[in-house]
Amino acid sequence: MKGDKGVTMEKSRDRKKTALEAMVLVSVLAMAFAGLWFLAEHLRESDEVKPTNSPINVSLRIEKEGDWLIDYLDVKTVNNTVYKLLLECKDRYNFSVRSTYWPGYDSILINSIKGTENGENGMWWQYYVNDVYGEIGCDKKEIFDGDVVEWRFEDPRQ
Repeated sequence: MKGDKGVTMEKSRDRKKTALEAMVLVSVLAMAFAGLWFLAEHLRESDEVKPTNSPINVSLRIEKEGDWLIDYLDVKTVNNTVYKLLLECKDRYNFSVRSTYWPGYDSILINSIKGTENGENGMWWQYYVNDVYGEIGCDKKEIFDGDVVEWRFEDPRQ
């Protein structure tokens, strides 16, 4: 009988030790998760382009070749991303812009401008800054004094 009690006490100690180890592991994982979440939030905030405090002079041209053209030239603005400048122009000239936020890319895609939808005849809205194709989301592309922004409705494969 004495041997059974010793085995039972040993099993009880092993269970307590395992429970304590599990609690420590869960606590460490929770702290690691909290740290990663904080880091991700901090990095995400640092990716945001804040409006400039001093106005910049920029130009914007939106063109559906052979159909219509909008020029917003030599504009003084504090909106210093391609996207914010597009929205400013939209408000000024009263045309529509539809966009979609893509969480996987943490960025915005323009779906249509002035009723012209992406995919129409294989054409899509593409932006350029100083004649250089935009390789990041329009809401992430910062613009500076003297920049020329263009939105072109074109075949992205060309």
